[in-house]
Amino acid sequence: MENWEMSVRFEDSAAVDSLLVDSSLYASHDRYHDLFRYLREREPVRMTRPDGFVPFWTVSRYADICEVQRQPALFINEPRNTLLPIAVEERLECELGSKLIMNTMLSMDGAEHQSMRRLGAQYFTPGGVAKLKDGFRRAANHYVDRMADQGSSCDFVQTVSAWYPLRVILQVFGLDESTDHELHLRTREFINSQNPALSAEGKQGEKMLKSWNEFCDYFRPLVADRRANPQNDLASVIANATFDGDPITDRRLFSYYILIVVAGHDTTSTSLGGGMLQLLRDRTQFDRLKADPALIPTAVDEMIRWMAPVKHFLRTATQDYELRGMRISAGETLLMALPSGCYDEEVFDRPFVFDVARKPNKHIAFGFGAHVCLGQYLARLELATFLEVFLERIEDMDLCGTPEESSTLFLGNVDYLPVSYKFKDR
Repeated sequence: MENWEMSVRFEDSAAVDSLLVDSSLYASHDRYHDLFRYLREREPVRMTRPDGFVPFWTVSRYADICEVQRQPALFINEPRNTLLPIAVEERLECELGSKLIMNTMLSMDGAEHQSMRRLGAQYFTPGGVAKLKDGFRRAANHYVDRMADQGSSCDFVQTVSAWYPLRVILQVFGLDESTDHELHLRTREFINSQNPALSAEGKQGEKMLKSWNEFCDYFRPLVADRRANPQNDLASVIANATFDGDPITDRRLFSYYILIVVAGHDTTSTSLGGGMLQLLRDRTQFDRLKADPALIPTAVDEMIRWMAPVKHFLRTATQDYELRGMRISAGETLLMALPSGCYDEEVFDRPFVFDVARKPNKHIAFGFGAHVCLGQYLARLELATFLEVFLERIEDMDLCGTPEESSTLFLGNVDYLPVSYKFKDR
């Protein structure tokens, strides 16, 4: 797409509205960027009225996304922070008293957000995550060993990228590695429940609530144990937290647990699987990285920019505001299209070229401002550590089939990545 020309005309406004909430759009890198390049050029702040959803402004330019995110008092997370059909929001509000399935720092504002963010912050600082690197290397070697166990070919997703980030999260939590299979199952069910395309018979609200309740039940024994026998781990910090002198509520507690597992797992899994896919599609970049492992830090950020795992966040205006000449009224919702911002031609040189040495690379895949991703240092270190081990042990790798990417509205992933490879010691 370096020499991109508009291959589709988006003149039917209703069709564009429908496309913006069509989860299949996100399974095609080219289709997504075809649409959003059009929006950046023609309607960078666009009123969108898809059937079944609350109308929202689609914000597709990097500068505008940052303008919104740097003003958390003017553009707040409540009452909604991700796209859900109106019927699902109503179902959740009836059951939980909120349009959101979880009550996390992603749905909080002001002092409440800052308090929740500080709760486990020491585990996600550069110094905090650096202490975990030896464990990351052991995990990386474990999953490269799994590749060896498969012979000379495997599905990289089911062998490595779906599992390695989960093993890392278990280390942060202080959980035993034997729990990874059930936790992986819970995570996938929770993510899938939030995708309308994967909710059978349109019963998305019920599926989300069922997944939420099952996740809470899964974590209850852990909470009880860490309250009775606190340890030096994140699970203990959250389980024994207080707010304004009172113990943390169950909803906040379980929301934090689920957020760390889901966000820490799926976002990094997407960047690893999708980044590896792009390295294999562009052999010049793969060979360049093999020849110069010193490029790993910049390669990691390019993998994250390229995939931009979180497809959007929503904000609600607290007062009237003018954004790129468009009048946003108080109470209206804005969708910040993070992948579009990560490919904005006004910010990135040749944005549709995957460049393992890209510098500077001020992508906003982790968000921007007060709500920037708490786990960004963890994600960078675990991806860099895996690439270090991978390049130390793998001589070469190629695609050996047709990859498949997720249909999604929120968190994306590569579902299938068939590869063949050769080890250096074979």
